[in-house]
Amino acid sequence: MLSHNDKELEDMDFNEVLEFEKFMLKKVLSASKAGMSEGIIDQLNFFLNIIRERKKASMLLKSDGNNDGVSVWLGEEPPVEDEDEQELPDDN
Repeated sequence: MLSHNDKELEDMDFNEVLEFEKFMLKKVLSASKAGMSEGIIDQLNFFLNIIRERKKASMLLKSDGNNDGVSVWLGEEPPVEDEDEQELPDDN
């Protein structure tokens, strides 16, 4: 499908996908400035949308257990909490 720097889009981590997105944004801008046809620019934008979907998929959202908010991890899996860690008491 799509690849950048000899790596398939599906195999990229968040930072690599971000780099690929920047690369494609530059291509879209260059094509637009050069006056290329709308068909080519539409295709580049379509690929850019696929890259953005992959970027969203590489960000994992996980709700906190106490419903105080949402934590975001970049990458494939959230960090594993150490059972020996102690939580600090709330100052409320």
